[in-house]
Amino acid sequence: MKKKQHKEVRKAALWLDHSQAHLIRLKKDKVVVDTLHSELESRVRIEGETADGTKVGKFRSANREHTKHQKQQNQLSKYLKELAEKIAKYDFVYLFGPTTAKNQLLNHIRNEGKTKGKTYVVDSADSMTFPQMIARAKAVIGE
Repeated sequence: MKKKQHKEVRKAALWLDHSQAHLIRLKKDKVVVDTLHSELESRVRIEGETADGTKVGKFRSANREHTKHQKQQNQLSKYLKELAEKIAKYDFVYLFGPTTAKNQLLNHIRNEGKTKGKTYVVDSADSMTFPQMIARAKAVIGE
């Protein structure tokens, strides 16, 4: 009779907000952290800029809000796609952070249909210092 070999579960923790993410992994007794930065621009102010419309003659006729929103959505989508690619090889991923970015990432992964055989745990966390992030990640993904 053949013995079943247990596959080692690959675990990672990802602290993220809309500006950056820290991918935390444990390798033997070492903590490995990769930091990814988002290109997401929440509020771009061009020097000398006044109102948010386009000036045509004496009047403001158009609002660039839609264009700005689309640009922001494209930047967010690119950021989430990058993060999803980084965590794709892990079987268990702990997502935590202070903003809704963790939920947006999980929704992105679900929409891509890449959740089969994987476990994602989402947890809210206030703004944390780097050592606090590491401690929380170790507590959840540590062996």
